[in-house]
Amino acid sequence: MNFHGYFRGLRLVSQRIPDTYPLKPYYILLAIFGMNAWVWSSIFHTRDFLFTERADYFSAAASVMYGLFYATLRLFNIHQRDQNVIRPYVYAWAAICSLAFLAHVFYLSFITFSYTYNMAANVGVGILQNLVWITYSITWSRSPRGRWVWIPAFVVVYVSCAMSLEIFDFFPVADALDAHALWHAATVPMVHSYFTRHN
Repeated sequence: MNFHGYFRGLRLVSQRIPDTYPLKPYYILLAIFGMNAWVWSSIFHTRDFLFTERADYFSAAASVMYGLFYATLRLFNIHQRDQNVIRPYVYAWAAICSLAFLAHVFYLSFITFSYTYNMAANVGVGILQNLVWITYSITWSRSPRGRWVWIPAFVVVYVSCAMSLEIFDFFPVADALDAHALWHAATVPMVHSYFTRHN
């Protein structure tokens, strides 16, 4: 269901946003990172092997890191700036995010695979992303863009509440319903509304 939300968003972006719009490639990459993460999440949850575990964890981390990369570009409204001037800054920010992700993968792959560190790293990057979106909503709240600028702040609150299921785990209810399953289910409405309402 999460994959379908990103796939639906990808189709909408491809069909409705003109190729001349500077942020279109970033929207497309957002969908691709999301779809990749949910594919490997589904595979890992049905086939728990070393490779599928690493693919799930690394894909999730890549999606979270790309979210921070994209949110920062949106905060500074790079699509409204001279593309020739702004491009070097975008490349530099992409390099920083890429190096941070590669360092994360290297540490987990060749130093120690720590579940605690992996969770802390993803939550940390997620919190940074949330702070960027809250800043975006506050910064543009008095603009003529309308009330939709508060949607990112609402998503931050929603995701934080949903993420609490993952952080504050509890024993399964009736040996079937657990916090992790509820976390996955809680993300579905947000993913399905993200592309159509936020963008």
